[in-house]
Amino acid sequence: MVDKFIELFTGYQGDFGIADMSSAQLDADKNKLKPNYEWAGRPITQGDYRDHIAGKISIGIQPCRLDKTVQFGCIDIDSKDYSSFKVENYLALFQQFKLPLVPLLSKSGGLHCYLFLKEPIPTVDLISALKSFLLPLGLDPDTEIFPKQKELKEDDKGEIKPGNFINLPYYNNGNTKRYAVDKDNNKLDLEKFLEIAYQSRIGKEDLDKLVDQTYKNILVGTHEEFSDGPPCLALCSKRKLDDGRDRFMYNYMVFAKKKYKDKWPDQVAKANYNYLEDPWDKTKLDSKISAWRKDTAGHTCYEDPIHSKCMRSLCYSRPFGVKSDSITMFPDITDFEIIMYAEPEYRFNVALPDGTKAGVVANHRRLITKQTELLDLIWEQTGIYHEPLKPKILEQSLQSLEKILQRLHHRQAHK
Repeated sequence: MVDKFIELFTGYQGDFGIADMSSAQLDADKNKLKPNYEWAGRPITQGDYRDHIAGKISIGIQPCRLDKTVQFGCIDIDSKDYSSFKVENYLALFQQFKLPLVPLLSKSGGLHCYLFLKEPIPTVDLISALKSFLLPLGLDPDTEIFPKQKELKEDDKGEIKPGNFINLPYYNNGNTKRYAVDKDNNKLDLEKFLEIAYQSRIGKEDLDKLVDQTYKNILVGTHEEFSDGPPCLALCSKRKLDDGRDRFMYNYMVFAKKKYKDKWPDQVAKANYNYLEDPWDKTKLDSKISAWRKDTAGHTCYEDPIHSKCMRSLCYSRPFGVKSDSITMFPDITDFEIIMYAEPEYRFNVALPDGTKAGVVANHRRLITKQTELLDLIWEQTGIYHEPLKPKILEQSLQSLEKILQRLHHRQAHK
């Protein structure tokens, strides 16, 4: 059984993660245990996998390999309140959308939803596929996905930066909460899990077909006007909006300017009545169109009702999607963590135009709270340049970032 377990969870071999469960502390905000995480600093062996199953050491694996391929991935379904978390809701959605995801309870009681592949495929393709499953599952587009990195890079000394690992299931042979469940939420022992995991493996061709079908399923009932534009706007068109009207109309305008050229004001006027439950009156509509005749930035993908309906990989492939924006929006920053060295190191991911993520490291708080230095840092480490935002808009974008930093510092202070 151990050999089959290793085959399923083979990723980067040069290092592996360790979760120190003996010093785990309760995160009161989320009611979940938070152990101390670290890299082992050496290549993984078969013995490490065996020790994990035996409960001697809890290990994690970086799924991405040195050749930029991957053979397994995971959607990490977290919850703001685990006391009200319902696993059964997700199990039903797996069945409804025919997703070959294998659900395993995480150490905190959430779900790690694994996708196992018959053969290694490009990491970027798996990340894109997993992202396509988020909306059908009712998950936020910022939901954690592993692998987080599409490739592993070297540091200044030529050493591999392993990025982020995911904790493996069946620590102590499943005698914790880290075990798989079947479609009826019954616990599976290791042998039964391996059987189901191998049965669920999918090949690249079938995975591509599944992604296409998933997109089609989620877009059923949307307006054909958006077939070459942002899917988020299409999803908003399923029913008339009674909330988020201003943000929808602004993003519709950005789309209409590209698709309809000089006729965009007429289309905006039509959209006002076609897509809003309570349309703007003529005075407000004329005022908005007049203001929008000036140069405008691209889509505001970080705001609702757009953000919660984001299908970035599909959007990027469309003629009038985000790829066609003339001005790049403020970078989409996620997955913050603070490494408490003598001088704290800040690590985070930045969403790339194709829907994947790139890791960024800052060695000073100033580099992520001052716009010019933050944009230069991202440009330097990802190769993507973002246009600076006006102060008022920037302030809104950085508010959530500042709250995250404050929360992280607070948690570190109490460890």
